[in-house]
Amino acid sequence: MLNLINRKSKIERLYDKYFQLLERAREISDTNRRKSDELFAKSNKILKEIQQTQQIPWLSIN
Repeated sequence: MLNLINRKSKIERLYDKYFQLLERAREISDTNRRKSDELFAKSNKILKEIQQTQQIPWLSIN
């Protein structure tokens, strides 16, 4: 029952995954640059999905 009350929205889950990927990319960057770049690219895809869902014009990805 508690799970139904505290359920996260899709945006909150995407933000969690985005920040987890960024943190993991930073941790790996010292040892494996290619894997770090892959994780960073995945996090950018998630950020684009968040941007499309929320349609925030000031949150741009270059």
